[in-house]
Amino acid sequence: MNEGTPSAPRPESLEAPDVCGLVVPEYVKVPVVGAHPEVGGPGAVPAILDFEDLVRSFSQDEPEGPLVRPIPGVTLDSDSGHHQAPLRRAAPAVTLHGFLSGESGTTPCDPGAAGTESPEAPGSVNRTPSNRRGAEMEPRNPETDIRRHEEIYRGVIVRLVKDVVRLESGRDVIREVVRHPGGVVVLPVLDDGRLVFVRQFRYPLSKYILELPAGKLDTGQPPLETIRCELEEEAGFRAAEIHRVFSFHTTPGICDEEIHFFLARGLTAVPTRRQEGEHMTVETYTVDQAMAMIESGEIADAKTIIGVLWYRLKEC
Repeated sequence: MNEGTPSAPRPESLEAPDVCGLVVPEYVKVPVVGAHPEVGGPGAVPAILDFEDLVRSFSQDEPEGPLVRPIPGVTLDSDSGHHQAPLRRAAPAVTLHGFLSGESGTTPCDPGAAGTESPEAPGSVNRTPSNRRGAEMEPRNPETDIRRHEEIYRGVIVRLVKDVVRLESGRDVIREVVRHPGGVVVLPVLDDGRLVFVRQFRYPLSKYILELPAGKLDTGQPPLETIRCELEEEAGFRAAEIHRVFSFHTTPGICDEEIHFFLARGLTAVPTRRQEGEHMTVETYTVDQAMAMIESGEIADAKTIIGVLWYRLKEC
């Protein structure tokens, strides 16, 4: 950091309060990107996110913002990542959002049945923010001048593309992006409060890992029907109540994969219908047990950690 550069305000006390049984800092400092969602170009702004506001956003279906407040007078240098000041322009307003209302239903899994139409085809890349809450506050895309596009690899699941993009300064940069059809994950809750997991063999890791039932959006089915079938086929449960809670991007720096997170209740045991090559067993744990396994590292799957932590805060 350059000498004389304003620094982020520090709390007077570093004492960590107990929130829902979790010890958390007084605040969490996070970078807020006010640029294209795939890159941290000009406009990236360091900000302070109050943890109490974050917990509050998990406790209501439609969190109101803004919850993230940019630090006055501080921005990020897009090339070096160092803080610089002062701002040459006003920082964009940013709102945390993602609790999407939408798909819910109670019909059993039927791969041949027509489901609710998804607003976007699975795997499509929507680069316009009109379908997101707070879209009117999002800055414009600064990297639309694509000079060259090349598909490097096309596989069964993913594609790798390389674009040459001209920046506003006239400089050309290379953007390599993994295109993914997207996925779904569900947190199944039994009547006694236990959570349903699958211990599945993952070839890239060469080992079994504990995770929530999940699947890819590669069949043309809407996310709701896809996760309903995955829950029955992998875990052997049919849900009387299932709805989407929010969606998130797994690795937005290099991949456009978006995962839709669902919550399922009213579970009834049904026969599993696993495909050849799916090696897994079903296990159930209490929320406290799952939290302990996250802390110990036994649960290391990102989507599973997100789901369990959300449920722990939501149900607290």
